[in-house]
Amino acid sequence: MGGFATRIEKLVASNKEAFGKVLEEKIKKYNKIISEEVETMEYIVSKVIDLSRPAVLSLEKCSVNNLLIKEIEKYRLSYSGVSFYSNLDWRLAGVALMIDKHSLQICMSDIVSNARDAGATVISIGTKLTKAQCIITVTNDGKDIDPGDLEDIFEMFMTKGKPGGTGLGLPTAKHIVNGHGGEIKVNSKDGRTTFEITLPR
Repeated sequence: MGGFATRIEKLVASNKEAFGKVLEEKIKKYNKIISEEVETMEYIVSKVIDLSRPAVLSLEKCSVNNLLIKEIEKYRLSYSGVSFYSNLDWRLAGVALMIDKHSLQICMSDIVSNARDAGATVISIGTKLTKAQCIITVTNDGKDIDPGDLEDIFEMFMTKGKPGGTGLGLPTAKHIVNGHGGEIKVNSKDGRTTFEITLPR
């Protein structure tokens, strides 16, 4: 499809005299749509391939609290109309975990993006340190997840009410967390949805 779209573009460019102005504009418009759809398909295929393989992580010592502080500041600038709050366990300040910073950022962004799409106006991000684990929570006040969907929410292509959604965001988040040897789960009721990420220390 991508190859044919390129050939159409070249055909129009080299035979402008043979095409009327209106026809030329229509071909350009349709060709643009084809190209955009191909990009979406390529993204989906590449994501599905990634999710079918073990997560490849670049682990390094990192302060989870420091990473989340930077992410929260970024979210405040990116998501207008959404208030972000932090409730970070101060005991994590001196604890460095072996994590892939870039992958964890993607994981958090997927969860926050889903919360915003669910109509959240308040998102709270917290941490908690236990003897063996670091727990990250992301709580929002958006629309509750249907109880019937909770079981499948981390499955590929599970998306509801999101125009253009691929249903790959939360499966990617789970893939990343599992790659760290951790676990992700969700609870949603009474106008409060919480994603809980558990990472080993």
